[in-house]
Amino acid sequence: MTRMSEVAAVGPLGWWHEAGGERYVSYRGALNGSKLRLHYGFDGWREPIREVRLESAGPDLAVAQVPELEAHLVLDCAVTDGELWDNNGGVNYRLWTGFNALDAHMHLSGRGAGALGAHSLATAMASAGMACGISSWLDNRALDQVDCAAARIFPLVWVRPGGTELDEVRGRLEAGAVGLKLHPTVDGYPADDPALDPYIAIAEQSGCPVACHSAPGEADPDHIRRLAERFPSVPIIMYHTYLGPQEGRYGWSPKSAPITCYSARTPRSMGRRTTAVIHPTSRGERPTTTDCSRWCGHSIRKRRAR
Repeated sequence: MTRMSEVAAVGPLGWWHEAGGERYVSYRGALNGSKLRLHYGFDGWREPIREVRLESAGPDLAVAQVPELEAHLVLDCAVTDGELWDNNGGVNYRLWTGFNALDAHMHLSGRGAGALGAHSLATAMASAGMACGISSWLDNRALDQVDCAAARIFPLVWVRPGGTELDEVRGRLEAGAVGLKLHPTVDGYPADDPALDPYIAIAEQSGCPVACHSAPGEADPDHIRRLAERFPSVPIIMYHTYLGPQEGRYGWSPKSAPITCYSARTPRSMGRRTTAVIHPTSRGERPTTTDCSRWCGHSIRKRRAR
């Protein structure tokens, strides 16, 4: 077999590309031997379910060529040697066929095995096919306990206006955090509170985005809009995409700065249930949406370049 290069891995599974362009599923897991087989299905384990042999390609590495990848969105799979199974603790593995998936909204409370621990998150990420993710926790020190690089996690700095030291924010951004996290509902302040301005100014200077929880009340989108208008050069990511009552969603839009809306709850009426950038509109016009992958990678690319 000719020289191969590895692409992003999801747990013990990943993609490998041969020099000539052929793509393989790679496996670096607990099972080994000459009887390894990849048990797989496509797009949510749709029939027919198939198996293909995993062949040795080096120390602790086996690869398999799976046909018809281009015709499907995801490959769902597990590995067996005929007796034992590596199936990610019973929830299996997933690989996206056309891109490396990033989860832009995770919560990680520490390195333990609890519901929000690093071990549980790794299992969930491999099951969903997430190559990496962006995470926050209300106590920033919890993520200090985690090897974020090994967990494939990019941390956010959780900010409470007046309670989080500005030097701490600067230090965490310098240490590798990729943005700020605001949760007005939990911490009890309006999302346009002027006390946030020194923190958003740091984000502006660092070139990083600010993620803000959206919900009725203190985290209403109008509060978030006013914050974004004060800092038009700072990417504001609106988690959950709460836009008010169903009948009022068309009436809301940012006036002067784009706001990135992230959530599966984006209203179907806005085009698709995915991440979108809500652009400024004229009075009475409906908001328009576009893909915002360039926003998701903005701060990550900046941090890696340092």
